[in-house]
Amino acid sequence: MNTKKLNEWLQIVASLGVLVGLLIVAYEVRQTTYVAKAEHARAAYSMWIDLSGIELEADLDSAIITAIEDPEQLTSRDKFKINSWLTAVVSVYDYSALASDLADYLPLAVIQEEDAQLYFASEYARLWFETNKRWITPPTAEVISRVIEKTPVPTTWDEAIGIHSDADN
Repeated sequence: MNTKKLNEWLQIVASLGVLVGLLIVAYEVRQTTYVAKAEHARAAYSMWIDLSGIELEADLDSAIITAIEDPEQLTSRDKFKINSWLTAVVSVYDYSALASDLADYLPLAVIQEEDAQLYFASEYARLWFETNKRWITPPTAEVISRVIEKTPVPTTWDEAIGIHSDADN
C-alpha cells in the first residue's frame, strides 16, 4: 500500500474519530443539562417546602390574620415577620419561575395567581408590594399586580380563604 492511500485512510479514520468524539460530548452536555434542570426543580421544591414550614409557625398565622382583620393592631414584630415572609414568598416565586422555565413545567403564573390571592389579600401586604416591587422580577410583579387588581380586599380571614377557595374551583 502506498503512503498516499494510507494517509487517506488515516484521515478518514481520524475524521470518524472526531465525529464520534463530538457525539459523545453532545451526549454528555445533554445529560448535564438534564441534571441541572432536575437540580433546579428539586431546589425550587425544597424552597416551597421551607416556605410551608415558615407558614406553619403559629405566630406568623396570627400576624397574617391580624393584618387582614385588624391591621392597626399589628406590632412591630408582626410587621417584621410578615415582611420577612412576603420577601421569602417572592423569592420562592422568582426561583421557581426560573426552574419552571428551565424544566418546561406548567407556567408558574398559574400557581402564583392562586397563591397570591391569599398572600396579598391584606391591605398591609399590598402596601408591602407597592413599596418593594422595584426589586421583584417583572414577571412576578406582573402576576401579583394582576391579582391585586382583580381580587377584593377581604376584611376577615374566612373571607380571604373563601376568595382563595373560589379561585381553586
